[in-house]
Amino acid sequence: MTSLLGKSRYLICFYMMIAIFSTLSFSVFLSMYERAGILHDGISQDSILVRFDSSNESLIVNDFLNVLKESEPDNFLIYRDSFDANIRSFYLWNHEFPLEMNWLEDETDIETGIVLIDKVLFANARYEDGRYYLWYRGYDYQVIGTFQLDVISGGTPLFFPMDLESPLFGIYVVDGLSIEAISSSVQQLQELDSNLTVQLIPLERTFADRMLIVVQASFFVVISLVLALIFIGLGTMTHTVAWMELRQNEIDVRYLVGATTKRIQRWLLKEYVFIISGSFIFGCFISFLIWQTGLFHIIMPDFHLLGIGFAFMLCLVLGVLTEGISTQLNGRKRGVLRKEKAR
Repeated sequence: MTSLLGKSRYLICFYMMIAIFSTLSFSVFLSMYERAGILHDGISQDSILVRFDSSNESLIVNDFLNVLKESEPDNFLIYRDSFDANIRSFYLWNHEFPLEMNWLEDETDIETGIVLIDKVLFANARYEDGRYYLWYRGYDYQVIGTFQLDVISGGTPLFFPMDLESPLFGIYVVDGLSIEAISSSVQQLQELDSNLTVQLIPLERTFADRMLIVVQASFFVVISLVLALIFIGLGTMTHTVAWMELRQNEIDVRYLVGATTKRIQRWLLKEYVFIISGSFIFGCFISFLIWQTGLFHIIMPDFHLLGIGFAFMLCLVLGVLTEGISTQLNGRKRGVLRKEKAR
């Protein structure tokens, strides 16, 4: 055992480095994938987009809210899109604002003339009489809270309370109600306005959608990861060949006493998997300590067990492949395979 560890020290260090890099990389990737499943502005995967079109303005926003409340929901949230992509209006029914807020005033004091803004935009606010105000499009608004936009899912930097007396037509996002409940409420509105047309679209993101968001949001990170994996593969082959050269005398002795290439391969594979597993455990522990420092909490808020599993599978697959190829090359180099075939 001491001889094995002594001859494998460089290989052990190499796999520890692979374990650290791959564990952190997969955890970052999984964290980004999870966050890509969060829709803009903190709404859930069960949210429904509702589009109203009508040739008249007989219905107002409050009519829509009233029919939704008739279904006696526990809570719901509604966003309304505007002509400005940087602005959304909102309405909360027994529902907390879904973004992580820094409240400057009483959070229950949400009324017309009050805004919630991104921390970057907050730099443009002015302080007066103990309150913060934002001048926007010719009007002065009191800032009641700030939030931080997500680097992956993005979002809207400016929120206003919804104008309940404005005409209904437009695009809304409803979170907290099923599509069946919304459809039933919409039918009541259509009975009041025969010209009203409605579209209901579930907003759940597919696997492909989330992967595309991750790649777009961190293109250079993904490219770097792919290139790193390629170089890791090449480096693994080099270190495995060097490891086998150090053990060549042991391999030759086993050939001399009648061992076949397959037996040699199984023997080396068992020891190689042992080295990989031990190195990975130490490397994984070091990566956990690195994560505990908080250096990666912005892009990796969680240390994923699934990321550890993916990282170990990567090490194991690389190890088995390179060990098998190296054994075959070693046998061909020494003519052992030709002799075995000749028998």
